[in-house]
Formats: sequence, structure tokens, C-alpha cells
Amino acid sequence: MPPAAANPFQALPPPPSGNDPAAQVDYLERVVQAFEQAGNPRLAPLKKRLHATLAEVARGAERGDDPEKLAREFAAQVAELRLQTYDLLSVVINQVRATLRVKLQGSLAPPERLDAESLQKGLGEYAQGLRKLILAIKKRDATLEAEAQKLISAANELLSAAGKQLGA
Repeated sequence: MPPAAANPFQALPPPPSGNDPAAQVDYLERVVQAFEQAGNPRLAPLKKRLHATLAEVARGAERGDDPEKLAREFAAQVAELRLQTYDLLSVVINQVRATLRVKLQGSLAPPERLDAESLQKGLGEYAQGLRKLILAIKKRDATLEAEAQKLISAANELLSAAGKQLGA
């Protein structure tokens, strides 16, 4: 397994809570950068949509469109991109978990097994938090979103600890 420092996702903070479009775009840009560093080809469509969304806002501002209308449209597009990004992140995490499951079925030396189990647990909790976050966003449920954020933060702590173990 590569050292933890080679994992661009390790530096990602938990997703921002709330619906602030600026915070969401900043986070989406960071996720896009992490996927680019990891070389994941599934990122291209999301990256194009994110850049198209930003370009549309700029064109609307140049045309003198109503700023409130532009803000509403931008927020709606960012919300959709947010869901698509979290869904992609969830798919990638579950693929890594499946790979780890296969690896754990084989014979591993005790230190490698502990590392893989620790990573598996952290990724499982992160995936659970993402599923809950996606549901909360779709339902517009702030309480559920707060629960999801707590799960993701706890998973980040587990993954950070696993990264330190893997990088040691």
C-alpha cells in the first residue's frame, strides 16, 4: 500500500455543513484536485460541470442578469454538483473497501492485517456518513446532516490514525 502522504484524499477535511455556495464550491474544488492527483478518470464530467457552472455565472454577470436570480441558479447548480461529487466519492470509497475485503480474505502478516482492518473500518464509517449526508441534503434535513457530519468527522479521525499507521 502506498504511504499515507501519497493519498491526496487524506488532506481533505469533512464536507462543510450548511448550504453556503462559496464554501461548497471551495470544497468541491478541493475534491476535484484530490481526484486529479489520484488520476481518477470519473472526475472529468464533474469537473466540466463545475467549470461550466462558474462560467455561466460569469456570463450572466457580464450580461447584467439579476444578481439574485444568478445567485439562486448558482446555488441550485452547486447543490446538484455537491450531490454528484459525494456520490462519486462514495462509489470510490466502496471500491477501495471491496479491494480491502478481498485483501483481508487472503493471508496477511499481522501488521498488514491490522492496517487493512483499520483502514476498512474508517472507510466504512466514512461511506456511512456520506450516505447519510446525501440523504440529508436530498431531504433538506439539518438534523440528519449534523449527524452525518459527526460520522464523517469521526471517520476522518480513524482514517488519519490509519494513515499514520500506514505511513509509519
